[in-house]
Amino acid sequence: MRLSYENQKYIKGAENGQTVYEVRGKGVIAEFRFYPSYSKKSAPLGFYLGSSFRNIGVTETYSPASMEFTGNVFNYTIISGYKFNFDRAIIEVLAGYGSGQVRGLDDPRRSQIAPFTDNTIDQLKANFRFEISLGFYFPKLSTD
Repeated sequence: MRLSYENQKYIKGAENGQTVYEVRGKGVIAEFRFYPSYSKKSAPLGFYLGSSFRNIGVTETYSPASMEFTGNVFNYTIISGYKFNFDRAIIEVLAGYGSGQVRGLDDPRRSQIAPFTDNTIDQLKANFRFEISLGFYFPKLSTD
């Protein structure tokens, strides 16, 4: 299992060079992996399948009208990947696709910010995920 935290700006929009629209959020990602060949290796290496679940609290802000809306986005993603081992380095390639749902951002006043809201929240629901990660590991210390 892997647990991650994210805090980022997902979407922003500008008018006359100033940011007037923004969607930002904080959330957690829980990821579960299954390594079919795990019993043949000393660490979780090789091919894996899994699923991840992402829960984000989002805030949508439109400054010209002093509007702020809060909601929640929940995603689920099916993933697969491969973890390579090179001496003390690990390279991991992961790909996945998922969908989700948004709750709390259905206020009718959001129609006043239409130039920026076209499909922006939908971008958070459906996600394609592609990652390349690089890691290093340290051997066990000897207690001789």
